[in-house]
Amino acid sequence: MRERLGRHGLLIASLVVAGIGAGLVVLGWPDDRPEPVSTFTAPNAQPQGPRATRAMAPQDLAPGTVFIPALDAHAELRPMGVSEGALEIPSDPAVIGWDEQTSPLAAAEGSTFLAGHVEAAGVDGALHDLARIPPGSRIFTRDGEGALREWVVTSLQTSRNKAMEPEYFATSGERRLTVVTCTGPVVERDGRRSFRDSVIVTAVPAPDQGRRGET
Repeated sequence: MRERLGRHGLLIASLVVAGIGAGLVVLGWPDDRPEPVSTFTAPNAQPQGPRATRAMAPQDLAPGTVFIPALDAHAELRPMGVSEGALEIPSDPAVIGWDEQTSPLAAAEGSTFLAGHVEAAGVDGALHDLARIPPGSRIFTRDGEGALREWVVTSLQTSRNKAMEPEYFATSGERRLTVVTCTGPVVERDGRRSFRDSVIVTAVPAPDQGRRGET
């Protein structure tokens, strides 16, 4: 499956959904698609939850990877380009894409936008359980130069028909990490199928980032 993300507009997935309208049929809810228990906004959330799993710890991260201990998720990050105003999502469900037109991981401001599949061709994606992430969960990233960063989850929202706000792609302003995957019912439009909605998780730099000196 390919997914395309209309920047500053709609997440137009492989099995493109531009909205409810003529030619759009709701096929149902996949049995294994996680539903958010509840959305939340917790701007003052403190880091909590596991820092490691049996198989992985932050110091083990290779350059260009992301690790979410609360979900036992670890994935390669791959730059994603934009074609005709749409963002190409990696076809491999084990890989998470970074919109290279948003802030790089080493940036001091703006949003670093990551996106990946919830599932593809019956295989769970690296972000399959993103909708279940609790507030305060830790996310670790290591950029291509080897710098390790810790982020704290402050928001989980869902977006009907995959609408994306411009702030998720901003290269200035508040520093944040934006992580997106699909959710909702499977719909069919013009003979193509896709999840209808999106899960959007926002994280900010951990408050003690500069004091820990992790490498």
